[in-house]
Amino acid sequence: MSFKSSYNYINGSAIYVIKYNNQEFEGKAICHPEDRDFESARVGLTIAEARANIKVLRYIRECELKPQLKILNHLYANIKTSKYYNPTSYEAKMLRRQIRSLENEL
Repeated sequence: MSFKSSYNYINGSAIYVIKYNNQEFEGKAICHPEDRDFESARVGLTIAEARANIKVLRYIRECELKPQLKILNHLYANIKTSKYYNPTSYEAKMLRRQIRSLENEL
């Protein structure tokens, strides 16, 4: 994960870019004209960083966690229908533990 940030003092805009998995997520913040007296690069970049982080977290949730959970649930459903299914086996316990872990992370 890499980061880039820039602040433009002329128009009060802040841009924060996070590169994650070869994708760039950009967060922007622009100072409102009424708040020019209190303008600060620190505040602008903090807001822009938070917006970029939200985009990264949404990407992780939608493109990494949900597909993993879907696959594990499908696998567990298929295993449960087998006549050899044993709910106390190590494999069944481990699958349930992994599903629970991903659900908590979501």
